Amino acid sequence: MTAFMALIVREWRELRTVLMVLGALYLLAMGGSIVAMHKGAAYVEGTAQRQAETYDDAEEYDDDFDFFDDDDHWGWASPWELREAISAELILFVYAHSMRGSAVLINITMLLLAMFYLIDALYKERSDGSTYFYRSLPVPDHILLLSKLAAGTVGILLLSYLMGLVSVGISRIALPGVFKEILAASGQSLSQIAYGDFLWDWLMYHLLLLIWLAPYASYLLLVSAVTRGRPLLAALGLPIVLAVLVRYFLQSDLLINVFTTNFIEVGKALAHEWEGNRYFFIEPDESVELFRGFGRYIWSSRSLVSLSVAAVFSYGTWAAYRRNMATS
Repeated sequence: MTAFMALIVREWRELRTVLMVLGALYLLAMGGSIVAMHKGAAYVEGTAQRQAETYDDAEEYDDDFDFFDDDDHWGWASPWELREAISAELILFVYAHSMRGSAVLINITMLLLAMFYLIDALYKERSDGSTYFYRSLPVPDHILLLSKLAAGTVGILLLSYLMGLVSVGISRIALPGVFKEILAASGQSLSQIAYGDFLWDWLMYHLLLLIWLAPYASYLLLVSAVTRGRPLLAALGLPIVLAVLVRYFLQSDLLINVFTTNFIEVGKALAHEWEGNRYFFIEPDESVELFRGFGRYIWSSRSLVSLSVAAVFSYGTWAAYRRNMATS
């Protein structure tokens, strides 16, 4: 176990430059979103001020000419009436969807990072000859391979999960005070968001990704172990060429469906569980869930098949790694 943890630390040290750049971009994006929220708040304040001035002018004009009865009396044009009727629901609705969107965008970015990491994990060591040094260590080959697979899947998904939680927390803290006042004026608040459920649901979603995307991760590591040049092109190009040939000669989408089915099903699960009141109107006492549960997807035949395919690819990676195939 000590050797495995040491290898994990080694992998993260090799990735630290990329992670530092990614972290800087992440903080920049968070700062940009905060600036955008505050500019939106300033716009709302300016609009409310203009509405108030228009309302005061209309009141004076009505007093001079008495166009309306007391029941009408321009009450519908009050800026506070407009803010209570529309703005609060709009703020809560957009806030909930923006939190989902930011968490998903972070997750997609981290999945791309995992793809580039896994495809280069073994190829880089074979190209510079360092694989001979690591294999000379008193550590079994399968432990070396497991450390790379764990760092490129569990490690990156865990980082994606934590970054998603931080983005949600920052968005709540940084929400401008004027928006909170508008929510309070209508009897609504950010506490209507089911944050506790989000913590659990988002964790289950990442566990689902770990299982359903395991065949792709192990396949990329296999290509990294056997290809002699341009591993990313080989990993993506071969399936695309095979799928196109089968589609052209056999008029069948079989290979396309096989290669993309898990990605498509992950997208369907995410879209189906994108809960939390999809409609605009949100009642003051209504709890808003960002996602529903992903547990029922985990306990499925697809998960069993995915893990089985990943095990086959992993065995092929182990067999190829023992041969120390040279690169071009």
